[in-house]
Amino acid sequence: MVAVDDGSTDDTNGVLREASRQWGTGPPALLVHRHEERRGIAAALATAAGLAGDAPFLARQDADDVSCPRRLETQLAWLEARPRWGVVATGVTTDSEMPPTDGWARYEAWLASLHEPEEIARDLWIESPLPHPTVVMRRAAFELAGGYREVPWPEDYDLWLRMLRRGILMGKVPEVLYRWTDHPGRLSRTHPSYSPDAFLKCRVHHFSGSWTRGWAATARS
Repeated sequence: MVAVDDGSTDDTNGVLREASRQWGTGPPALLVHRHEERRGIAAALATAAGLAGDAPFLARQDADDVSCPRRLETQLAWLEARPRWGVVATGVTTDSEMPPTDGWARYEAWLASLHEPEEIARDLWIESPLPHPTVVMRRAAFELAGGYREVPWPEDYDLWLRMLRRGILMGKVPEVLYRWTDHPGRLSRTHPSYSPDAFLKCRVHHFSGSWTRGWAATARS
């Protein structure tokens, strides 16, 4: 497991170093990497992917969320049974400090309704049907799409649309295997890169020029 400390100012680094010492040199082992200055989630994710070496699968987990103990086992089994899939996410439930709004309830219901690659591909132009921290990706698919990059919109949405362009199939395990933590300070609520306008700019970027022509030609064929 790779833990990237993106310029924390509390005792995160100390906690991680102690956990790494207790795990030992492995396998399994906990590799800790610290950015001395905060560089953002895309840079942290790219660092983690690089430090994972030649591992054939990459799995995500945010620091304040909880994975079901069977999560990775289940997702790897799904990928092994579906060799054409490049990405598999899971169902989610939300632990929130705030009462759920009608909009959030509709969003969760929409997420829960989409599982198969054709459903994901269709609704990807609305928003991201893949809860980012739940995904397991084949490294080959991740690298074919170009990995994470610094963009003025959501780094995961940008990656999914590049995967779609490459014909990579993305699906979801219907079972809820991940607990999302929602709070007022969450990046998706506060950072301009995750605003509705940023999502729109991302869609426009990917649905223009040669991307549109190539996608239309593929659809006709």
